[in-house]
Amino acid sequence: MASASSLPHGQSTVRLIDPSSKDAFWLVVEDCLIRFHRFDPLGAIQRARSARLASESAPVGIAGDVIYHAEPFYVACDIAGIEDVPEQERLLVQHRASYDPILKTHGW
Repeated sequence: MASASSLPHGQSTVRLIDPSSKDAFWLVVEDCLIRFHRFDPLGAIQRARSARLASESAPVGIAGDVIYHAEPFYVACDIAGIEDVPEQERLLVQHRASYDPILKTHGW
């Protein structure tokens, strides 16, 4: 999923998320918006793209790849306005059987 990128000699190695893995992450988010939050497909694409652009425009000193350590289901919840962590966890448990095939479909 992630490829290693080396820094100059004497510095540590940084793990970067490759573009195809980023695409897969956001496809999972889109599918979650459609399936679990009842977004229409075009609305899901637009909202996911907006969130992706925001995450990739992270301020200096903050790695934009940090979002890829989150569960795509939770990112979709945030986009849908469900920011309460216990509620997100409850929804994930409720929808796990439908969510896992989405992950598999997109190789995430």
